[in-house]
Amino acid sequence: MPLYLPHAGSAIVVAYLNTGQGFVSSGYTGIGADGSSTINTNVTPFVAPCAGVLRNLRVFGLSNTSGTCVVTIYKATASTNPAYASTALTATVANGTQTASDTSHVVAVNAGDLIVAFTSASWSANGATVSCQFIPNG
Repeated sequence: MPLYLPHAGSAIVVAYLNTGQGFVSSGYTGIGADGSSTINTNVTPFVAPCAGVLRNLRVFGLSNTSGTCVVTIYKATASTNPAYASTALTATVANGTQTASDTSHVVAVNAGDLIVAFTSASWSANGATVSCQFIPNG
């Protein structure tokens, strides 16, 4: 009898910044290494290819600032002027640690939903990445 394995999902990069770029306070950041912007239409979102869930948020590579930075996954229904809203996927990066994660929350997404990262504080980046796992339904 064949063994059936459920969808294992795939990791997606929600946002990244090249060395020398930085996150802005209260800023959206997308998948296109397009920097950070406080304007939600100036970033390139990940577009969910089908309905599913996001989980296992990982943040890496923040540096050179004091205090903490909260990185949250935001989502919106596809639109020319998307109204992004925060999700339960959030991770706090403490000064000097450069990494954070949220492995306990799961967020449902619909096909076509737009997904970006949102940062609470200005941070310089030494090749920063925000990623999570997308698991399709079915």
